Amino acid sequence: MSILNNRKFMNIAKKRECLFLIPILILAFFLRVYRLGYQSLWIDEINAVILSGKNIFRIIFAGDTTPPFIYLVNHFWQKLGSSDFMVRLPSVIFGILSIFAAYKLAKAFFGLREALFSSFLISISLYHIIYSQEAARPYTAFMLFSLLSLYYFYHLLKVNQRRYWAGFIVFNFLNLYTHNFSIFILTAELIIFPIFILWGIFEKSSNYKLGTHELFKFFLVVLVILILSLPMAIQFLSALKSE
Repeated sequence: MSILNNRKFMNIAKKRECLFLIPILILAFFLRVYRLGYQSLWIDEINAVILSGKNIFRIIFAGDTTPPFIYLVNHFWQKLGSSDFMVRLPSVIFGILSIFAAYKLAKAFFGLREALFSSFLISISLYHIIYSQEAARPYTAFMLFSLLSLYYFYHLLKVNQRRYWAGFIVFNFLNLYTHNFSIFILTAELIIFPIFILWGIFEKSSNYKLGTHELFKFFLVVLVILILSLPMAIQFLSALKSE
């Protein structure tokens, strides 16, 4: 009987959660698509769209300082349309998803009320709206992958499950191929993880109960991510030299 009551309570809580979150996401969407194609593309957008229109090999090895993920996304997206509105729409989508990711991370850290408030603030943020309307630029995708990386990292510290390891690997890998500053997110996680390992060992009341085996596993995972990102790092350094 208690199990049924718990399920009923969880269903009610989820419905209440959606009742507040969905309007915030709808508001965010309309603020970002409003007059999305009104202004013509500016120089950075034009260069990014031109690069996105090239073949995949030339995109990956273009020698650009920006990693190729966002160009590859827009390469395939442009098959749906190449108007100013259409080439800016992927940034809108990444922007909306980043608001949802911020909601999930804030809820994990603080609670429902804080999560709704933070997602609402981002939804009306002028800077977030502006960057969500940039054609073929990596900023909202970078925010999305950074938040998801931190979300899975946070849960990884508390629960040693494969899905959290997988999420941590996938979103850090995507982040490194999206924006160069993503290395700072991974570096912060690399510093924080051993601290929480030690805290879990010496603090009996800690919720973080990972051991030295997980520490070794974490360093190995980070090493694999960095090795997979070496082509991007080499291209970035060669692009800097050519400039």
